[in-house]
Amino acid sequence: MTLRLKGSSSGDVSIAAPAAAGDNTITLPTSNGSADQFLMNSGTAGELEFASLASSDMPTGSILQVVQALKTDADSFSLATVTESSNIIQQSITVAASSKVLIMCTMHMMATTPSYGFTFNRGGTSIGIGDVDGSRFRATAVGYSDPDRQDSTQPLNAMFLDTPGSAGTYTYGVKVRHSSSATQTLFINLYENDSNVSKLMRPISHFTLMEVAG
Repeated sequence: MTLRLKGSSSGDVSIAAPAAAGDNTITLPTSNGSADQFLMNSGTAGELEFASLASSDMPTGSILQVVQALKTDADSFSLATVTESSNIIQQSITVAASSKVLIMCTMHMMATTPSYGFTFNRGGTSIGIGDVDGSRFRATAVGYSDPDRQDSTQPLNAMFLDTPGSAGTYTYGVKVRHSSSATQTLFINLYENDSNVSKLMRPISHFTLMEVAG
């Protein structure tokens, strides 16, 4: 037997019993639930209830949220040798205990010295960095620019999957440095020779965090 419900203006919805032996009883909820909830079995099969989707219900690897910080301004500053800057871009994210955080960054930069790079950090602690190797600085990404091309900035990219280890709100950031033995100038979204001409372009840098279900 099919139960047919007519619409208030036109059309209808049909509910049909399965072509199988035995009886099935479905009890509807006592209320309409809330917006964005779904209908599911309660603790008793056949008794339906409304519920909200929790992050723990998502399969491993699902993207639970995405947050992003952008640096759209042009910036330049002096940085001494063997010195890291403060966070050029930072972003906070609140995650569940089992979640991981996928970090993605593109930094358009150059310097008055050929070699430079950046380092990811979580709450000031460096993460996603190279192994210990003598006195060498452990960085996330390293770039190089031709010192004879002062009108060319480079996109420096990196990606890292971090495991915070517990539920909470975490602040991630990216710091830059150079490899010179003397003070140098670093340029973000900017050229060393930044003439005001239409052939030169002004890029952006981004820092994106994704909560990944664990």
